[in-house]
Amino acid sequence: MIDWGSVPAWLGAVGTISAVAVALTLAVRDSRRYAADEVVRAAERRDLEAAQARLIFFELSAFGGVKVTIVNRSDAPIHHVSLEGVVKVDSPDAIWRVNPRVRGARAETNTIDAQGEFMIPVEHLDTTGTVLNHRTGEYKVTFSFLDAAGLRWSKRGMNAPIRVLTDE
Repeated sequence: MIDWGSVPAWLGAVGTISAVAVALTLAVRDSRRYAADEVVRAAERRDLEAAQARLIFFELSAFGGVKVTIVNRSDAPIHHVSLEGVVKVDSPDAIWRVNPRVRGARAETNTIDAQGEFMIPVEHLDTTGTVLNHRTGEYKVTFSFLDAAGLRWSKRGMNAPIRVLTDE
């Protein structure tokens, strides 16, 4: 006949198996909780990274020619600021350029100080190279910059800033 052992040995075996099951359940639950917390921490980190970038925007003026002014309302400077596009919505084929008749005008600057701004006079040319004189209308402006932490950002219109990730 087979010896199945004593009752205390069986109770010990059941207890051991139960303890292992509880330990595995707790480990799985804690790892899921940690993963969920990591998602929250990553979202908070991205929000903190974008804090300065949200305070950078552009203003558009058509009085005396089209001017794009990039405005820094943060308490820290921004660097390597570049106007990348000024699309006239009612003339999407028009080509934009910095107005060459404005002395010293350029589409890029090294630094915009805290609470500072940078004005860029622009004009649009039709497909034949003729300057378009009608300035009113809707424009889509795109520019990029480095924030005080050295992170590159791009802004398109009045949308939220987009972090530009590089392979460096």
